[in-house]
Amino acid sequence: MTAKLSSAPPKPARPQELTLDGKQPCDLLSRQDWPRFFIEKGGKLSHTDVLNAEQCLYNTNVGGFGFILSVAHGINYWTQADTAEKIYYTDPVEGFPALERPESWDQGRCDIIVDVADGQFLLATASTLPDAESKLPPKCVVARQLAEIAINALVNAITPTG
Repeated sequence: MTAKLSSAPPKPARPQELTLDGKQPCDLLSRQDWPRFFIEKGGKLSHTDVLNAEQCLYNTNVGGFGFILSVAHGINYWTQADTAEKIYYTDPVEGFPALERPESWDQGRCDIIVDVADGQFLLATASTLPDAESKLPPKCVVARQLAEIAINALVNAITPTG
C-alpha cells in the first residue's frame, strides 16, 4: 500500500530554508503559549528511533501535544511512505509546504508535517482526549496552530531583530 495523497496542486516552494540542525523541539513553544493548550509544565524531550529524531511531548489533562524535528528525513518520507494512513497536502504553514495526517494509529491524533529544508521536516502533533474535545478546536486545527508557532519560532531564531 502507498500513502494516500490528495490530488492537490504541486507543493509550493519553501520561502526559505529553516535548517533544524542543533535546534531543540522543546524550545519551540514559549511559556506564554502554554495556557492556550492547557499546558502546565515543560515538555519531555526524547528520541524517536523510528524517525531518528528528537521529539518534545507535552502531556495535559486535555491531551498530548508536541513536536518532532527530523534532520534524517525530508517530507518525502511521508509522501512516499508505504502506509495505509491517509496523508494529504494541506494549506502551507507560514508559507512552507505542509502535509496533514488526520488519522494515525491514534484516532484522537492529527499531525501537520512541514517541509522546512532539504532532507528535514517539522512535525506538530495534537492528540485530544475524547472527554476534552469541547475545550479545544478540532485536533487538526490545534496541530496547525502548533506548527505555526513552531515555524515562527524557527524564523525568529534566524532573523536578526532591531
